[in-house]
Amino acid sequence: MCDVWPKTPLIHELEFHFGLQRLDGFTWDLELQHHAIVSIIEKKFPTIIRLTFVEFVEWHRDENTWNAFVPHRHHKHVQVDLFAGPQRLKDYNGCYAALSWKMLRNRRNAAVDSVLYDR
Repeated sequence: MCDVWPKTPLIHELEFHFGLQRLDGFTWDLELQHHAIVSIIEKKFPTIIRLTFVEFVEWHRDENTWNAFVPHRHHKHVQVDLFAGPQRLKDYNGCYAALSWKMLRNRRNAAVDSVLYDR
């Protein structure tokens, strides 16, 4: 059996489902997640191209670069946490920053709309 299974299996996707309470620091720390990917996971699974630790952040590899993004269905959830406790969030490559900018833009647009249309 061990001779049949390759030393490094051809796994392209990994999904972990870590609970938010047990790994709170890791859950929101994209720098730490990236470090885990490049220093541990990528070495054990060199063919991996997609990875999730928690459902609201996905990692994708393009060539040799890993990028995190928040799927659209989770934007509101992450934006609420960005607003409530940004000090616990550690961004990587602008993933959270893009959402906070979008949140601020939406608030500005809502404020403008209320001034223009709620008269």
